[in-house]
Amino acid sequence: MRDIALYEYLTIKEILQYFGRIFGMTTSEIDGQTEFLVNFLQLPNRNKQINTLSGGQARRSSLAASLIHDPQLLILDEPTIGLMRNGRLLAEKAPETLLKEHNAHLLEDIVLKLCRNDLSPSLDSHKNSNGNGNGNSNGNGNNNNNGKNGKRNDLVAEALSEISFYSRINKMLPLSRFYKQETSQDKPEVVGLKFQQTVPIGDAEPMRKRHSSIKRRQSFIDTLSDDMWFRVSRIRALTVRNYLNFFRNPVFVLGVVFLPSVQMILTSLIVGQDPQHMRFGVANHEFPDWEDRCSKDLSSNVCGAELSCRYLNQLKYQNGDFFDLVPVEKESDAVDEVRLGKMWGYISFPDNYSDYVGYRSAHGLYADNETLENSIVKLRLDMSHYLAGVFMINNLFRSFQEYLKGSITTCGGNPMEVELPFNYSAVYGSVDSRYMEYIIPGALILIIYLITLCSCAVSVIGDRKQGTLDRSRVAGIQTFDIMISYFITEGTTVLFQAALGASILILGFNLEVQGSTALFLLVCIITGLCGQASGLLIGILCPDEVEALFLGMFFYLPMMLLAGVIWPLEAMPVALRYFSYCLPLTLTCESLRSITSRGLGLLHPKVWPGVAVVSTWTVAFWIIALCIFRSLKKQ
Repeated sequence: MRDIALYEYLTIKEILQYFGRIFGMTTSEIDGQTEFLVNFLQLPNRNKQINTLSGGQARRSSLAASLIHDPQLLILDEPTIGLMRNGRLLAEKAPETLLKEHNAHLLEDIVLKLCRNDLSPSLDSHKNSNGNGNGNSNGNGNNNNNGKNGKRNDLVAEALSEISFYSRINKMLPLSRFYKQETSQDKPEVVGLKFQQTVPIGDAEPMRKRHSSIKRRQSFIDTLSDDMWFRVSRIRALTVRNYLNFFRNPVFVLGVVFLPSVQMILTSLIVGQDPQHMRFGVANHEFPDWEDRCSKDLSSNVCGAELSCRYLNQLKYQNGDFFDLVPVEKESDAVDEVRLGKMWGYISFPDNYSDYVGYRSAHGLYADNETLENSIVKLRLDMSHYLAGVFMINNLFRSFQEYLKGSITTCGGNPMEVELPFNYSAVYGSVDSRYMEYIIPGALILIIYLITLCSCAVSVIGDRKQGTLDRSRVAGIQTFDIMISYFITEGTTVLFQAALGASILILGFNLEVQGSTALFLLVCIITGLCGQASGLLIGILCPDEVEALFLGMFFYLPMMLLAGVIWPLEAMPVALRYFSYCLPLTLTCESLRSITSRGLGLLHPKVWPGVAVVSTWTVAFWIIALCIFRSLKKQ
């Protein structure tokens, strides 16, 4: 729609309302002009979207948008591929088609031919009324077309006069009966689509007087009030346009509004959860039939008996579905399975394991090497996957500690004897905190930032590529108006994204926000507005959507690593860590995590710096975008 500069998802009525509001017209004025233009330009159903119109209909709709505010001067550059005369469409085809159809070399020849054909009925009527069929006013029988005063009455000149863009107003205004008639003193020699002000009867103030650049003397307050009214009208028009363009594209709506929530659902279901059904080999040389032997209740066993079964049962039942224990005869078989990727590791119990554990307990510091060697449980793991290895070691260690406590209790001892000689607890959070609680706050603000960045950038670029941005600016839209309208529409989207994402996390996945939920949402919204501001800047700088998306990825991917979302900032080199503090989302991520897990308030040193940094970046993006926008306008 570049050639007609109209929003393809808006209807004819909405397009005219948009441009009418830009020029400060009232609703009644817009409706009156719309009614006239739809009839005069023979537009189709005003509720049809622009992208469903034919080429000629779209161009006439574009012409209607130019006429909606009753301009004093209208400059047209090939406004239509059709020919209109007295409000009637004589031809509406491509120029090549018309040239071929009429076997002509110039479009002017076709124009004259069509006008002569359209003019013939009225000429015949004039001839008949004079009783002269030869077409001469003096009845001399020749074809010199001279009138009584000797002036040449050329048919071509008459045709050109008839097809002139400015024809008689009584022919061109079929709805003029609804308007005040102009006096002959006010009527120019050439009138028609050069609309002199026509105001519906009953209106007290003509529209043009309100819009005139030569204003009456008025107070500063009145001038300020008028300027504010026009600005509000323009911002309202832009905001309504943004909402209509947004909601008329359902795929875009689904992606922008619901993708952050979908991402949070997937992150909560996948990231930070304990692995399940990890195949783990067991070579129990103490009880080769351990599956049957260890399945019975061992709670009443005597002290020190069947210890390998005790540990396997503890490993199996304490960790739920974490391990799938698989029996193997030899350690070499288990190693082969690990190398084939069918197992994550294996555990091996030596012969007479329970007896040697008893000897070791009895002899203490005096146990010999054979006793020590045969009382050790051997483990071999696939540590190529770091996180999987960490989970396995953690579960194996915790299960072994509980197994030792249970064994010492059976023997009448104190479980504290086998506990590690240090104790730890949590000031914030819990000792059993999950990785999900660490990654979720950062993941939420990252996806909100990315989606709003891409959404705003694509909207601005689409507006520019269609030519609608330039057309709106020529119509009087200011840079500030455009930016405020995007702030309103994108801000509403960000608010919905943050509220929906937070609700899913809190209600659906039991995320405990220890601090203020309102502050949690506020940080998410500010982050989204920062993404919107950076998207606006990218949309101004990039000529098409592909470049914008690549530049957006350039913003997003480094921040995903540098913001401490996936891994602690303390793991970075010192210089890189201090550089990351200057990025928009690093301290913001820490602020949101502190609100969620620590319950801190806005004024805490762990919270307010993040809010300050992202707010500063937002303002900086807005100022840079404003300066570039204005510089482009001057070019």
